[in-house]
Order: sequence, then structure tokens, then C-alpha cells
Amino acid sequence: MRSPDRKLSTQEVARKRKKLDKTLGQLEGLKEGTRKHHRKMFKAEKTLDQVRTGYSGIRPNKSAFNRNEVAKDSLGEKDAWAKWEKGYMDRTHKMKGTKHERVLTPEDNRKEMEMERGEFMYDKNKGQIRLRKTDDAENPIERQTSYGESRGEGHKTGERFGYDPADKAKFNALNQQTKDSLVDQAWKYGKPFFSPKHGVNVDPEDGVLSSRPVYSDNTKLTYDKIDKPFSESGIQRKSALNMVGLGVSRNSRCWEGYEPTPGVKPYAKGSCRKK
Repeated sequence: MRSPDRKLSTQEVARKRKKLDKTLGQLEGLKEGTRKHHRKMFKAEKTLDQVRTGYSGIRPNKSAFNRNEVAKDSLGEKDAWAKWEKGYMDRTHKMKGTKHERVLTPEDNRKEMEMERGEFMYDKNKGQIRLRKTDDAENPIERQTSYGESRGEGHKTGERFGYDPADKAKFNALNQQTKDSLVDQAWKYGKPFFSPKHGVNVDPEDGVLSSRPVYSDNTKLTYDKIDKPFSESGIQRKSALNMVGLGVSRNSRCWEGYEPTPGVKPYAKGSCRKK
């Protein structure tokens, strides 16, 4: 439950008016019904309401969507995101009909779409993509809380990865001793892993990873989960030579794949030969 709306000062109202003028100017030339138009209209309505009432916050009756049309346009998450992306990718111009008009390339559309993706979320109650609620400084106050887990198998080629600020926060919450301990476990297991306890991926070479890529299918990079120290895993640790395929056989002084050379003194040059 959010805090009560507060009364805006004279200076804050003046700043809101300037912000409203800027947003209305950006709306010029935007095609009505597109996601870009929707986003700007939502901001304009919110700011106008704040200027009129003199209070911060978002009034419940303010929305960029016509709520009476929601049921008719309800979509599954995959289809909703596809429609949202199409709204960006179908654009050919920006600020069309104004002095600021410019031609948009597919790369321009994709770049802006990925930059703004984090401002939106899928609302499963309405079956649509909608803007995340923001505070007066336009910082999101609601974030997606559930993601799938994968190694990126379902990621669309050419699309950029997203990132969840919550993962960076989990990384920053770890002290150096904990990070060193996690990396030590990765070395002992001989592979990267995901720590359910700390919510981070750990790599033997790169250490504790500060973020987890969010793929286009709404999953996060998640290595094999390990929630116990290597000493409790029951796995027999290999020697360093064994890890690189140069292990010494238990029944022989020679490397695996070799055997003692008859007539040659042990450990002398040529004392082992290939089998």
C-alpha cells in the first residue's frame, strides 16, 4: 500500500507545468494508439492531474488505456509482448509533421524499444502490457517479481538482454568474505553454479556475477543450483592433474594412458610409455 499523496509546493507545481508542456510537445506527430503515444499520454494525464489538484501521486481513475476495452483486447503474455514490440518496430518517423521530424530505421526502433522495455510490465489480470507505476521522480515503484530460469535457449537472436536491478542489489549486499567463499566453492565443484541462498550466479573464473541477463522469453540466466558446500556434497574431489586430463593412475606411477617402460629406472627419462 503506497503512502498518502502529499501537497506540492509552488515550485514543484511550476516544475510540473514545464514537464507537462514538454510532454505535450513530444506528443505532436505521434500516431494515436501506438505504445509510444500511450506512454506519453499517460505521463501527460498524470502530470496534468497533479497540476490541477496540487498533490503528488497517481489518481486511481487515471489510465492511458480505455478500461472498458480491456476485456475485448485481453491477450496472453507472449502475444501481448509481441503486440507491444510491433508498436515500436512499425514506426517509420518520429515527431512526424513537426519541425523535429526524422526518419526512423529498424535499428532506431529496436534501440528505443529495449531502452524503454523496463518501464512496462505484463498485467495478467487485464491481459495487456502496461506502464509500471512511478514516483514523482519517474522512478519505478513496482517491478516484476517472477521470472523463469534458463541458460538463454529461448532468447530471440538479435534482441538485447534486459536486467533486473534487484540482482545488482543482491550482489551489492554480499561482503567480500562471502563472495570469496562462493568462488572457492565454484573452484571445488569445478563449474559455475547458482546460489539459491544469495540469489547470484558464481563462476570459477569470473567470480560472483553482478547481474543476471533477462532473456526475451522472460527468463533469467540460472546455472545449476547448488545449496551446500562441496564438503557436504559427497563428491570425491579430483586432483588438479586429473582435472586437465593428466592424472596419475592409482595403480601406477605413470600418467593415465601410459605404462611403465620395462628395463627403465622408475621416474627416469622414458620410464613410461604409451599403452
